[in-house]
Amino acid sequence: MRLLLLLLVFAAPLCAQSDMVVLRGTAVIAVGATDSLQNTGASPFNLTYTIRNDGTTDLDLTSMPPVALSGETNCTVIVLQDPVTPVAMGATTTFRLQVSPIAATTFSFDVSIATNDPVKNPYTFSFEGNAVAPSKKKASGSRPDDCSTGTGGTSRWWLLAVLALGTLALRCVRGAVRR
Repeated sequence: MRLLLLLLVFAAPLCAQSDMVVLRGTAVIAVGATDSLQNTGASPFNLTYTIRNDGTTDLDLTSMPPVALSGETNCTVIVLQDPVTPVAMGATTTFRLQVSPIAATTFSFDVSIATNDPVKNPYTFSFEGNAVAPSKKKASGSRPDDCSTGTGGTSRWWLLAVLALGTLALRCVRGAVRR
């Protein structure tokens, strides 16, 4: 029992690693998820994403350019602002995209960010939207960034987080026992 307790105490520093999280506003965009925005209007609009390092070491964005775009369907997308690398433990950086729907219809694209995160490399997600001609009357205070994302309920993410932490702890203990 004492050996197990010692292993748990000393295994945490052995498992130091980065942990990338991407958000739009306060909504987490999980790896493999689809972020969405409806009724964007037909003109270009901007999306701002935050990269947060929840890990215990620096997060390195390992490709140039750091944000790769692909799969553009019925739109063009450009990176207006690249994220800064490395991202220190507990710190954030942002990147900004400009999306130009081609017509008043659905559109989509994919985002990929190569990192040193051992679990989420590359960090990928999709974006889907629906461009419509802007209405003549717009609700007071409404903006495209006020829309929600298609990321699902929070209870599911808590379960995934607990499972991921348990798996990480088990790997650390197994690695420490082998040494």
